[in-house]
Amino acid sequence: MKLSTFNLSKKDRRRRESDYNLKTKRILILGAGAAGTIVANKLARDLRREIAKDEVEIKILDKNDVSVNQAGFTFIPFGFYTPDDIRRPRRKLISPRVKAIFGKDGEVARVDLGNREVTVRSGKKYGYDYLLIATGCTQDVESVPGLSKDFNTFYT
Repeated sequence: MKLSTFNLSKKDRRRRESDYNLKTKRILILGAGAAGTIVANKLARDLRREIAKDEVEIKILDKNDVSVNQAGFTFIPFGFYTPDDIRRPRRKLISPRVKAIFGKDGEVARVDLGNREVTVRSGKKYGYDYLLIATGCTQDVESVPGLSKDFNTFYT
């Protein structure tokens, strides 16, 4: 779709059309665990041409930059792995085409679907056109009255 170019100089017309037609699509991924990282890397590979032309931008947010291979926990007691063997910086697992943001600037505080904006703990706001929520899950046994008395976990 072209903007109306009536009564604009050639320079203004080019600038107006380029501002309108080349708006970068922003993909925001919340969570850099297995699911978020896999999707970010797949999108970065599939959209590499659009990323190179600044038509698409992919950001991934997470409060933690350390990835732990949970399957490796089984091998630690037997001496096959040490805890350091199963830890990796998440930045090394995420495509360089994806802007990875960790720490206070990556810890989600609020998601505003109406305004297409995510606020993080530091107060910074990230806008998006497409949002993927891949934050995983945590156990909240206390939210169910009486459950904690008879509940056993992997960590018990």
